[in-house]
Amino acid sequence: MKQLIKKIDIKIFIFTLILIAITIINILNYTGKNLEGNINWLFMESQVFGVPEDIAKEQGIEPYFSEKSGAGWDGQFHYYISNDILATKGYDANVDSPSYRWQRIGLPLIAKILSIITFQKNVNIPTYIFANLILYGIAIYVLARYFKEKQKSILYVLPWALCLGVQITIRHGLVDAAADALFIVAFISVLKNKYLKYCIFMTLACLTREGYTLIAFMIFLLSFFGQIDKEKKYKISFSALFAIPGVFFLAWYGYVTLRFHILPAQQAYGITQVYMTGFIQYIVKAAQDGNVIEMFSLCIYAVSIILMTIITYKKGYEKRIYWSICPYVILIGSFGPTVMSHYSGYLKGISILFALLPIMMIEYENMKVWNKNIIIAFLLITTISSIYLGTKFNIHSYPTSKFMNNGTNLENGTPLKDFSSSIDIINHKERPYANIPMKGFFTKDYEVYTVKVKNNSNEQWPRDSQKDGRYAVYLSYHWLDANDKSKILQDGLRTAIPKNIQPGEEFESQMYIEYPNKKGDYILRISLVQEGVAWFYNAGGAYKDINIKVE
Repeated sequence: MKQLIKKIDIKIFIFTLILIAITIINILNYTGKNLEGNINWLFMESQVFGVPEDIAKEQGIEPYFSEKSGAGWDGQFHYYISNDILATKGYDANVDSPSYRWQRIGLPLIAKILSIITFQKNVNIPTYIFANLILYGIAIYVLARYFKEKQKSILYVLPWALCLGVQITIRHGLVDAAADALFIVAFISVLKNKYLKYCIFMTLACLTREGYTLIAFMIFLLSFFGQIDKEKKYKISFSALFAIPGVFFLAWYGYVTLRFHILPAQQAYGITQVYMTGFIQYIVKAAQDGNVIEMFSLCIYAVSIILMTIITYKKGYEKRIYWSICPYVILIGSFGPTVMSHYSGYLKGISILFALLPIMMIEYENMKVWNKNIIIAFLLITTISSIYLGTKFNIHSYPTSKFMNNGTNLENGTPLKDFSSSIDIINHKERPYANIPMKGFFTKDYEVYTVKVKNNSNEQWPRDSQKDGRYAVYLSYHWLDANDKSKILQDGLRTAIPKNIQPGEEFESQMYIEYPNKKGDYILRISLVQEGVAWFYNAGGAYKDINIKVE
């Protein structure tokens, strides 16, 4: 133990802890400000699939999404799997594509082992997150130490460590950042001729994200043909070590196939298409939609894939091990609509490039100085853009979707002519900030109001909007000056109505009310709004005023 401690680079260790702390702050900040302080909602559980009964009872987990508001996200499935490793408890009933999800057993397995070590009956959500953070920290430390050994700045770690895809996947329990972390350790191990360490981490990487089997297979071939160690060319005993990741993956793949009677690959829909087609399609779409940020980001990521493809090919002539990465880079450039439809999808897939590009640049001895400078500038841009996008989209990745989610399926919407309505407040209460320290720093002051609303007009209130956002009817509110009701101090968040509301129909709904940051006396006016048309209270419709003192 003493020898192990002596080997630890204290500066790099502190650097690693700082980055882990930033990620934890990100998680707490998001939980407090978007999830009512409930850390159990980080994995976006949905009533569509439901929470396994025993997990829900033991951990006190309620679905974040109702059946109407959304299907949640992948993290919920991987978390359930961590409590049913061999798929024998029936949790597959709560997973969208069981065969596909269970093949990615690596992170759930590590979380399960961690829960056993800490004497837990089942994996809870903090333990699962902690397992992800451990892998993240190990990868940062190993990568930073590698750069230091090459006499380069450890700041080359930042493009990967702060990448929005990495931060989002750790926060929401997805496996992608963990798979990247395991692969980073494996790849650096093989570069440093630590083959047993490579074998262990590459096996776990393949079991966490199946795409890494492409690299594992290529490295196996290179080992057999003497491209890793020329003295061991065609030696089966040496190559067998490099076959272990593939053997374990195929064995597990076979088990999962037999268990669910379908190949995992058959449950992967819209994942790939022709190389770079997806990026081109969505760059054009972003341009047509006028989404400059999305278009710019996609261009950056498309360039990174092309750069990586060229560099791995050229670098392979100096060191054959880099050719092993080529198929995987091509795979990343071949993402289909399922991955490309949202920035979180493609970001979690390409994040690994921001770890590999600095490694390639450092290892590429014949690279011209101006080419290196271009890559450094490119990495700087990607890091800054990730931080910017994280700030811009942090709150809006899933903006209190439990309350505000609606569709954009309305065609030929029209303004309402009659806004007759009634509103009654049934109750309101401050939501608990579960497990969130430093309330003032990590949370916003808000309450959830329950209201009863009736449509007294002769017109239907549409729930959905047009694609331009107009004509949907929302519950919302204004913060008014207590001394001058005509003065609107702050516009309120929108809450989707549960369905199209017919004339004479009434409904109950919860509203998420966010309080002003500035102390003082206010009037909270709760009403409805037809987006792009009018506030109900300005057109003869109902409203309720409440005097609020913000302290």
